Amino acid sequence: MPDRDPEHERLLGIVFKLSPNRAATLSVLLKCTYVSSEKIMEYAGFNSPVKQAIWHIRAALHPLGVEVGNRQGVGYWIDKDDKAKVEHRVEEFLKG
Repeated sequence: MPDRDPEHERLLGIVFKLSPNRAATLSVLLKCTYVSSEKIMEYAGFNSPVKQAIWHIRAALHPLGVEVGNRQGVGYWIDKDDKAKVEHRVEEFLKG
C-alpha cells in the first residue's frame, strides 16, 4: 500500500466534497491499480461499509464521467484515463 498523503486527501475532499475517509479512499484508488475492500478499510481507517463510501465517490465523480470499477474477489479500481481526469480537476482547482 502507498503511504498516505494528507494534503492530497484534503484536496480531494474539498474538490469533490467528500468526507476525510472517503477522500482517503479515493486517494488510494488513484494510487493503486486495484484495491480490495479490506485494504481500503485499513488504509482509510474506518469501519463503515466500503460499498457506502464507493457509492458516494461514484456520485462525486459522475459529472466528470469517471467510473469506479469493481469485481468480487479483486476489489475496486479507477482506469488510468479516469485517474487523469480526477487529477486534472484537482489541478484546475489549485489554479483557481
